[in-house]
Amino acid sequence: MSQFTAFARSIVDRNIDHLLDFDETEQVSLAVDRLERFHTNTPLMPVSGLVVNMAGFGRAPVHWRSSNDWYMLLSEVAEQVSLPLWDACEWARRQWLFDLEDQRIQDEQDGVLGYECMRDYLDLGVSFCDFDPLLPPTSHNPRQLSDYGEWLISRRALMPFLLDSPWKEEFMDNMRDVSDVSALRTWRDVFDPDLLAVGPAEQAALNKARRGPVVPG
Repeated sequence: MSQFTAFARSIVDRNIDHLLDFDETEQVSLAVDRLERFHTNTPLMPVSGLVVNMAGFGRAPVHWRSSNDWYMLLSEVAEQVSLPLWDACEWARRQWLFDLEDQRIQDEQDGVLGYECMRDYLDLGVSFCDFDPLLPPTSHNPRQLSDYGEWLISRRALMPFLLDSPWKEEFMDNMRDVSDVSALRTWRDVFDPDLLAVGPAEQAALNKARRGPVVPG
């Protein structure tokens, strides 16, 4: 049995009443196959008990890690900012296509097929559907169903995710001071719980970047 089987089954079990296209056994098999192929180029190790603070906009559990990043489920990230999963999946596919284009450009420059740009998004290949109250009923879709899947996304993907989330403006405002403080090593520090800022200005900027939603009184 693959190390990914239990993980894939847990995803399908959570959506057992919303299966689309394939039965639960096929869905689990599809997800395991995608994970195994990704694992060939980006070895994954299971993680337990680690949670990423999404710059104050929520917290998402980490399920896997590679040699240089952590991986979360898109559904658990999207839930923190109240983004419907079908919209989140469309976002993830756009980001994946951007990375695919970058990879192709790099491949042509290097003369070999690589994988360097393709480590942040993994479509698990599962297929579900659920009621979408914002979708108008039509003769072809009278039940107002939207389809969705599931992705693994890396911690590095949190920045573009929040910039496209319903909290985009608040996140950009929170990040403004960080961009002005050159002493901060990189934007990824916002999502690093172990970062120790080097001075009061840096610490104040980092605290602001992590404060999450600010609702006017």
